[in-house]
Amino acid sequence: MSDSSGAIGTDSGLLELAEMVLRDAGYELTSDAADDEPVLLAENHDNVAVVTAPITLERLLDADSSLTRFLVERLATTDPGRKRWDAYVVFLCAQPGTPNQTETLSGVSNNLRKVRRLLRVGVEPTTAGVSRALRPLLPLPTLSRPTAIADPLQELESFLLADGIEPEVLHAALTDFLIGGPYRAREVGEDQDWDNDSEDDPWQI
Repeated sequence: MSDSSGAIGTDSGLLELAEMVLRDAGYELTSDAADDEPVLLAENHDNVAVVTAPITLERLLDADSSLTRFLVERLATTDPGRKRWDAYVVFLCAQPGTPNQTETLSGVSNNLRKVRRLLRVGVEPTTAGVSRALRPLLPLPTLSRPTAIADPLQELESFLLADGIEPEVLHAALTDFLIGGPYRAREVGEDQDWDNDSEDDPWQI
């Protein structure tokens, strides 16, 4: 886990990666503090967000009200215009969630009062991992106009590799798809076992 020497409850390494990703995406960034914990205030022509990186999920849940208040007070002192409807409190946490925390995390994520909340747990402390976590706030990639019809699978492979997917895992999945292996969608009417997915964490990155 990243060093948190900057604050007791903050994963400073994860917050620094978020700063890099958002700056590269064209956001204007300001470092600030909410209840003595460092946060990033990020703004572009579409969104305004306060980003925090709590070390533990308990810290994440405790910080919800203070971070919401922090962003609402900031919005009250400026004229955000239409961005008032695209204001986010973003929680990035490297600690993975557990099945018994799903309901609690869902309650925070689905709370749309005053601002939106973006929760991401189990975030990989890499540029690719943080980019995936912040995907809702990032602009869509610009694709150059192809001079010839591109192979869709090759385009997909390039996109997923750039997104940080392990080459071996991606190659195995594409190979199985091409030969109709384990990744092939099942025919309608076949028995399907969904139990293996019952413990999946929707906030896991």
